[in-house]
Amino acid sequence: MTAKKLQRIQTVAVNSMRNLVVPGVNVVVSFLVVLWASDALWGTFVTHLIFITLATHVLSWGNKEYLLRAFSQQPSSIAALWQQTLVVRSMGLVVGVLLLVVLNYEPQQLVWMSVWLLGAFLYQSFDVVVVYTRRFGGAIVAELAGFAFIAAMMYSQQTHLNELYLIQLYAIGTMIKVLLLAITFVKDLVRKVKLEVKLSFFMACLPFFLIGFSGMLQSKADLYLVTYFLNDQEVGQYQVMINLFIYIQAVAGFVLMPFAKNLYRVSDRVSEKIMWKLVLLGIGVLALGIPTAWGLLHYAFHFDFSWDYYLYGALYVLPIFYYLPLIYRLFKQGKERQVMYINFLGAGVNLVLTAVLLHYLQGKGALIGSMLAQWAMLGCYVYHRYQKNNL
Repeated sequence: MTAKKLQRIQTVAVNSMRNLVVPGVNVVVSFLVVLWASDALWGTFVTHLIFITLATHVLSWGNKEYLLRAFSQQPSSIAALWQQTLVVRSMGLVVGVLLLVVLNYEPQQLVWMSVWLLGAFLYQSFDVVVVYTRRFGGAIVAELAGFAFIAAMMYSQQTHLNELYLIQLYAIGTMIKVLLLAITFVKDLVRKVKLEVKLSFFMACLPFFLIGFSGMLQSKADLYLVTYFLNDQEVGQYQVMINLFIYIQAVAGFVLMPFAKNLYRVSDRVSEKIMWKLVLLGIGVLALGIPTAWGLLHYAFHFDFSWDYYLYGALYVLPIFYYLPLIYRLFKQGKERQVMYINFLGAGVNLVLTAVLLHYLQGKGALIGSMLAQWAMLGCYVYHRYQKNNL
């Protein structure tokens, strides 16, 4: 094996570790909450987690994908580009806090949710720099430090866990991660401070934002409906289960993301080879991931889901290993709109099917709706693949 291949494998492994730490932390925290309190408390907390996740995604406004391409084209302007997008996007924080007021949060919760939102906003802003520089080690350390704080404080108060306390821990834990990443990248991003407000950024990033937002809506529509219609205990159990499947699904992105800038440069023939290699990897990942998910849910959380949940979970995971390289091919061809349309189609299928099946099958219906949405998206990407202008 050549040194170049070894370096690629090392890069993929470290990036995968970084991305696995994040879901791993959430799984462990959810386990500790269920162990020391109840799955109902975790289900209640999921509502706040959903808000922060959704708000952070909106505030990101597609900056990661936009800046990844901009950094590749203007490597000497990384600090200026990053600062410009940070300043412009930060204006949305005011809207986020006002929305918390409208949602009628209690004063203490409002303060800590605002701190958590600010931390999540700043933490997400560093993500593109981590990916571009491939300095994944610092991100791993930051994530583990934030988790260590949350876990230690939960342990010290394990018999008194409540909703507000969990919000406070996540807010402080996120700020710890921000501080560590700021220390890691201060030389890269603050060589020269030039705070400019360029509102043209919103239009430049709009396609990437819509793609990301539609993708998030597609992947989270079932959880939103489950949170609205089911009780806290059912919400807590479903969130843990579907997140495990999403984490298995995310391996496809872990493998490709470190080489995202290279995917914009390779030929369609090379892209085709990458696609089939990723499909084979997906089959292997499922062979390991699904039994692992069953073991965690059954033995650690004591959630007794029937065997067909895991079959639907496997079918939910597999399609992305086929169509993810096709997404980058469409990006390279400047066809971001097609990706956005397919994502919104998947979100629509997920919303409609989940709303219908949830009424009859509860959580299983939500999982089936999500699985069918993934295969509907796969069908669309396969259609685009065989169009003459995409071959």
